[in-house]
Amino acid sequence: MTAEVTEQSGEIRGVNVRWIHVVAQGHTIEQVLQYDVAEAEAVYGRPFDDEMDRHIQMGMFAMDRISADGTMGKVASATSYLLDGKCIRTAKIEHCTDVEPLSAGWQITRADGTEVPRESWSCVAGTPPISHKDLTADEG
Repeated sequence: MTAEVTEQSGEIRGVNVRWIHVVAQGHTIEQVLQYDVAEAEAVYGRPFDDEMDRHIQMGMFAMDRISADGTMGKVASATSYLLDGKCIRTAKIEHCTDVEPLSAGWQITRADGTEVPRESWSCVAGTPPISHKDLTADEG
């Protein structure tokens, strides 16, 4: 599998967070959210603990609802772990619908009262949603 890695960064509750996307054949197959523990400790003025991690996680959910259109929820829900001074949440994306934007489910009604037909949302526009299982298989 040849995968492309893209990254976004932003601030959540005063802490810089990296949001990493692993993409194969146009489909998001993994997402990672991570932040530096030492930075979080400096921002909050106390040692890192579960309460601090939950506080930052709740900020991830808030950001998800406000600015990321619901696509961050899967990875924000993942269990966190610590590695090399980073707090990390990783989610394997097993199907296109796992990262479907909230807006994909909105029903749009025209001024004349008729509804705009909705297409199924997919990681790759214009294609039906699929399982990502075959995209993540190692090529031998």
